[in-house]
Parts: sequence; structure tokens; C-alpha cells
Amino acid sequence: MHKVPILKILLPYIAGIIFARCVQTPTVLLYSASISLFMFVFLFYFFNRLRLFALCAFLLLFVAGILIYQGSGQIKKTDCSHMADLPVLTAIRGTVVSPVSERDESIRSVLRADSVWIQGVRYPVSGKVLLNWYDPGPLRYGDEIIAKGKLRLPSRDRNPGDFNYREYLAVRHIHSIFSVKNNMDLLILERDQASWVMSHIVIPCRRYALFFFNQLDGGEMSAFAAALIIGERGGLSSDMKNSFARSGIIHILAVSGLHVGFLWTMLTAMFQLLRIKNPWRVVLIIGCLVFYAALTGFKVPVVRATLMAVILMIGTVIQRPGYSLNSMAMAALVLLLIQPLHLFQAGFQLSFAAVTGILLFYKKFKTLAQGWLLNARENGQIRFYLVGLLLVSASAQFATLPLTAYYFNRIPTLALLMNLVALPLAGVIVSTAFLALGLSVLFWPIGWMLGQVMWLFTKLLLIITQATGSLWFVSLDVAQPKLWHIAAYYLILGLLVFWQERRYRFAAIGTVLILANLSLWFRNFSKQDILSIDFLDVGQGDSAVLMFDNHSVVVVDAGDSSEKYDCGESIVGPFLKRRGIDHIDLLILTHFHSDHTGGAEYLLNHFHIDTLAMPNQPEHKEFIKYQRFAAENSIPTKGLERGDILKGYGKPVLLVLNPGKHMLQDTTSNINDVSLVILCKYKTGSVLLTGDAEIAAEQEMSVYQRLLDVDVLKIGHHGSATASSHAFRERVDAECGVVSVGAFNRFGLPSEFRLEQFEIEGTKILRTDLNGAVRVQIQEQGLIVDSHF
Repeated sequence: MHKVPILKILLPYIAGIIFARCVQTPTVLLYSASISLFMFVFLFYFFNRLRLFALCAFLLLFVAGILIYQGSGQIKKTDCSHMADLPVLTAIRGTVVSPVSERDESIRSVLRADSVWIQGVRYPVSGKVLLNWYDPGPLRYGDEIIAKGKLRLPSRDRNPGDFNYREYLAVRHIHSIFSVKNNMDLLILERDQASWVMSHIVIPCRRYALFFFNQLDGGEMSAFAAALIIGERGGLSSDMKNSFARSGIIHILAVSGLHVGFLWTMLTAMFQLLRIKNPWRVVLIIGCLVFYAALTGFKVPVVRATLMAVILMIGTVIQRPGYSLNSMAMAALVLLLIQPLHLFQAGFQLSFAAVTGILLFYKKFKTLAQGWLLNARENGQIRFYLVGLLLVSASAQFATLPLTAYYFNRIPTLALLMNLVALPLAGVIVSTAFLALGLSVLFWPIGWMLGQVMWLFTKLLLIITQATGSLWFVSLDVAQPKLWHIAAYYLILGLLVFWQERRYRFAAIGTVLILANLSLWFRNFSKQDILSIDFLDVGQGDSAVLMFDNHSVVVVDAGDSSEKYDCGESIVGPFLKRRGIDHIDLLILTHFHSDHTGGAEYLLNHFHIDTLAMPNQPEHKEFIKYQRFAAENSIPTKGLERGDILKGYGKPVLLVLNPGKHMLQDTTSNINDVSLVILCKYKTGSVLLTGDAEIAAEQEMSVYQRLLDVDVLKIGHHGSATASSHAFRERVDAECGVVSVGAFNRFGLPSEFRLEQFEIEGTKILRTDLNGAVRVQIQEQGLIVDSHF
């Protein structure tokens, strides 16, 4: 610790941020504690009571972390996000304050709002808004505009483990999204109303870089170069990103410390050739690095690397040689003081974990591989370089492995080998790109020729990555690890690093043993027969996942799909993978509407499925279509109708209550009334899954009488007034009703009148558009119903 004094400040500060994340503490109490602790710190320092001084300083930093975190989470009363999600169109006036990013079908930027109009009334506001514009036009940085559209809050992690887009934007102090459909709804009032430096230096350089890359190819390689050099990822295809992710080299696509390192090396060499001496050389290099950080949009990895470089260079100038781990801790502290929410972002964690791994583990690995390195040096510099690169890559991989599993549910198997190829190629591409851009300004033909060299290396990297990414064994899908698993992993790594330090060794061993003991006791006492049903939030659609006491899995419906979005790929599939599920015992499609069946094709193609069940309509075109999909994957299909009992899934009973044979054979039947209705009974609890069954189907099911008396009802047809008649509600008499419905859907669902009737009759209503995913658990102690929010 004496080599890394900043850690003494950083660790208690981080502990305070984490505490504040879990526990809300009154602000008055925090201010009182901080004032008292500050006084004690001063007194103990004055009277030379160093241990008490250290304890109070630790607690003061801990309280500071809580205060700053809670302050960062407060949104100003004037922020325009307080006017989001209104049922009317909104007009907004503001200034574009970020580079305009062109995506496949939209333009994206950040708007600093100053006023909002709602039904003709102007309200002064403040805050940043993410602007989505779906009609390409001349919008650019610094434009003051007025636009009409929809002001919405960003989506949260609506299902357990989902990406929290709202928090991701909050890190950038953006709390709402404004969508504009076409040019007729947007008017540019004035130009160049933002920062002069950004408008006249940074943004033109960024535009020039994009223009230069487009002149080389204009296709996927230009998009790759733009992402690699200036962080513009809007043009990257999902296939390309998936190939890099599966190969374990997704970090190549993100501007990071690698780029800052190459730029730093090139600038140092250039200024040495020009015979510029310190401190002017350091000042110029720092200026160039800060400019590059601005060019990339101040991405966290770039800011981290820039801060580390600045600290190390200043230390050299003042003849105080820096310690890399201390510089990294300082960079982390600066970023977390500015925005403590960074701590919970995947990019921040992966960036600092990778660098920490390299700084801590590389020397250890180098010592262990000393003989290997000597042998490699004797056989040539290239082999020696590759062995060193392998050790660096292994250090980063070991440090980031649990985070990769947690955030992406994937462990790359060939990452070490791929990095041996990808990192040198990326280094050549980045270095050549910087040179080509610089020289093209002075003399275009030379820059263009260097650009062609960069193009060749880029093409080679893309070919290798796409070929490797298509291999089935290039990555392993894993369940999302528990937080204590991650803590134990890092404790074991720390044990290996600090094995020679006796006190750290015993502390780490003791902590690992305690965690292992608690885990065994927890697993022993938590073993009980539980039926769990997760009603997923798939927007305007339906999907439920049933997990039985014998570990069988039944999926009922799979949400919608379109050219732009597939619920099977984006919601249902990831939800299952996070739980380590790659085998579905039974996939049930309640009826043939796309908001229930759209995601099924993805599940059929990417999961091991024992049986596909559908309404028994073998001549229906949709039945034939899904039967064909199933046959392509050697999955048997089964037609269901009233009276069928689904067996083989443990102790629970699954009974089909609808549709009857005559409804299946009647071609004039409403397709919603042909929806499969599944009764799930387990121990003393019961759940009724109604699909989109409407009043006619409810009348047909009235013959079941007492069987319809259930604890939880999945309310039919997304809470529509065409379902859940009074007679049906009276028979069901559910304690809780779940409505699967999308926010702001065009059908106006659910029916507020129908929901009021349920609540008057004593049924608690949970809605996926308001409550996120809903989990129902039936166990010995009774029924537990909980929502994600």
C-alpha cells in the first residue's frame, strides 16, 4: 500500500458508493457525520493519534462516497425528464451538444434543452436529452433547434439481468429520449451555438476522419476504422460485433488505452525527432492526448488511459517517477468523483480490471515463464514478442473473466490465441491510421497510400475474425455468476498475487473459506420444491417461463419479432442463458398471433427443445410453418386441445382447458378464442395462463367450475375489455392478476375500466409495462408474487 497511497483514498470511497447503492441514508445524518468526522480527523492528526486519525479518515471518505453517490442520483426539478411519457406530442427547443452519429435508420445526438411546449404552453427546462431523428438531414453540432415529437424516459432493466439503458444514459447526465419522425417536425433556428473549440476544431477533425475512411472503402471496413479510431460505432453491423464478441476480441472495436498508448508512443518519437525538450514536449503530448479524448467523445477507457499518461509524464518532469498502479487508482478516483455511477458500468469495470490484471499478474506470469521466455529470446525476437504478448493477454483475461461471464454470459475459448493475432494487427491498423490521417492533410496521395495499407490489414483482421467467430466452439455460453462467486474468484486471484504477504494470505484464505461455508449452508437450507413462473416483459406480447421442481423448463409463448427486433433473441433467449438453461423441455405456442409466436423461431434454432406444442390445427398455415421449423431442428410437434394433461415435468399438474375440438374445427372461430389455456396446479397453489382467450372461450371453460378458482391469473388478451367477463372473474377469484402489455402500445391496452373491476373485486394487478417482469413462486410456505420493479 505504501507504493499505492491513492488506494487508501479510493477503497473507502468506493465502499461508500456501494453502500449508498444498497441503502438509502438520510442526507441530514450524512452531513452531521461528515462534519463530526472531519473534526475528529483534525484533532487526532493534531495530537498525533495516527491510528484513530486513519480510522476517522477512512470513515470520512466512506461517508463522502455515500453523499456524492446520492447527490449524483438526484435529478433537478427543472430537468425535462419530469415531463416525459405524457400521452401527447411535445415540442422542445435546445442546442445540439454532441457529435451527430448516423445509424442505419436514424441520426442520434445529444440536445441541451432550454424549453418545452405542451399543448401550446411553454415551460422553461434544463438537462440533456438523447435526440433520435428518423429522417436524415443537415443537423450538426452546435445547431439550435425546435422540434416536435415524443419525449420518453429511457427503458430500465425490465427483466432480471437486462441491460439498464436508463442508468447507462444517466452516467452521461441524460435522463430522457426525444424522438422526431421526419424533417417537417424539426426546424434549425441558428448554427454554431455551442462550444467554439468543439465546433471549429474537434468536430471538423472528426468529420474529416470519417470522410477519409469513407474514401478508402465506404463499406464495413470504413465503419470498422471509424469505430476503431474515433469511437464511431453507428455503422457497425450486428454480425461484425457478434463475430468480435464470440472471438473474445470485442475490446478491439472500442477506443481504449491501446489507442492512447500507440498515440503517446508516436507523439513521443515525433517530438524527439523535432528536438523538442521537456517540459514543452510533455505539454504538447498532453494537449494532443486530451484532444484525442475529445475526438472520441471522452470514452471512459480513453479518459482512464489519458489520465494515467498525464500523471506519469508529470511525474517524470518533476523527477518523481510514477507507479502505474497508483496512476490507475488516481484515474479511477477522478472519474468516480465526477460521476460515481461509472462504478456500476460494464465498460468502467472491464477497462480497470484489464489494466489492473496486467499490472498485477504480468510480472507473476513472467517469473513463472522465465525459462520459456529465455528459450523464446534465443529463438528470435518475434517468438519472444509473441510470448510476452500472450502473457499480457492472459493477465487481462484472468482479470476480466468473471465480468465477461456476468455481463455477456459467455466465455471465449480462443481469446488468448485470437489476441496474439488481433492485437498486433490492431496496432498496425491504429498506427497506420493515425499516420495516414496526419499525412493526408499535408499531402493527400501519401495519406491515401497509407490508408490503402491500413485497408489491407483491416481486411485481413475482419476475415480472420469472421472465420473464427463462425466456429461453434469459439465461445461457451455460461450462466450468470452470482456476485459472491465473483468476489471469491477475485479473492483467490488476490491470494495468488499476494501469497508472499503473510497477513494478506491468511485474510484471503479466511474470507474464501467463510464464503464457501456460507454457500454450502445456504444451498442446504434453500433446497426445497419450488415452482417458479416468470412472466417476462416482452413489450406488446406474451412470454412466460416455468421452471419446475425437477429442473424441467416449459416456455409458454415467445413474444413478437420483426425485421428490427426479435424478442426471442433479445429477451427470452438471454433470460434463459443467464440462468444456465440451454434445454427447453416444452415450448408452447398458445395461438398463432405474432406477438406470441414471433420469437419462437429463434428459440427453435438456438436451444435444445424436446417438444413444440401448439393448438391442434394441423391444416393451419402457421401450424405447418412452425412444424417445418421444428422439423429442421429434429423437434417433434404436438397438437393440444381441451382435456390434455401435460406430464413428465415433475410434481406440478399442467391441464389444457381450452380450446375444445369443435372450436378448433370451426374455421370462423376468433383466433383469440382458439388460444391454449393452461392450468398449472402445484401443492396448494395454482396459476391460470389464458393466452389471448376472450369471452367466448371463457364461457366454454365454465364447465370446469372449481378448477377455475386459482391464485394467480394471467389476464387474457393483455387486459382487453374483450376478455375477463364478470362471470369469469367471479369463478376465478384470483388473488393476483398479471397483465403482459407493452408501454404506449397502439391498441390502448390494457382497459383501465377492466383493471378497475379487478381491483374492486380484490385482485391485485401487476403490469409488465409498469412493474417489469413478474415472478410467481409456489412453495411449501405458500405463494410469493414479486415484480422486478
